[in-house]
Amino acid sequence: MGNYLEISGFIAAILSVWLTIQKNKWCWFWNALSAFLYAIYFSQIQLVADSFLQYFFIIISIYGFYSWNTEISVKEFDIKYLSKNNRILIAIIVFLFAGLMGRILDLYSFASIPYVDCFCFALSFFATILAIKKYIDNWIIWIFTNAIYIAMYIYKGAYLTAFLYFIFFGLAIQGLNTWKKQVKVK
Repeated sequence: MGNYLEISGFIAAILSVWLTIQKNKWCWFWNALSAFLYAIYFSQIQLVADSFLQYFFIIISIYGFYSWNTEISVKEFDIKYLSKNNRILIAIIVFLFAGLMGRILDLYSFASIPYVDCFCFALSFFATILAIKKYIDNWIIWIFTNAIYIAMYIYKGAYLTAFLYFIFFGLAIQGLNTWKKQVKVK
């Protein structure tokens, strides 16, 4: 069953990211479907934080769809950059969260690589929030995070998912370049 979950999640995830780059509100539907399938799959391969992250993605997809659906014109939304102080704050929170939650999962769960798993969880959390808020920085975080995910999934033997994150890596670069061309200089 795990293989079917991985394959189905793979297809839905590709559609989600491609539609996000296009700024199409239906990206959030495909994101939720992919997250549901991957939540089960990641639990099966002992990536506890990654499994929990998928439930966050389901909830945030509902919010993202609502948020993007209420835009006057999604095609024209205002893309912006984080301030230097907010970048530093996010980095500090990511490291603190990864250390604390990694330790908890290490002590009290069946997680196989809790610290890396929690680090990717924290990065993914912020990248998703930044995508919803239309910060171009989300793509930079995704590029970095996807590189780590590729190694993690290869280590876990989830080769199709590692390939998916290799595609995500390329799509994140494309997303960054696409959004950079559309950012409004103030």
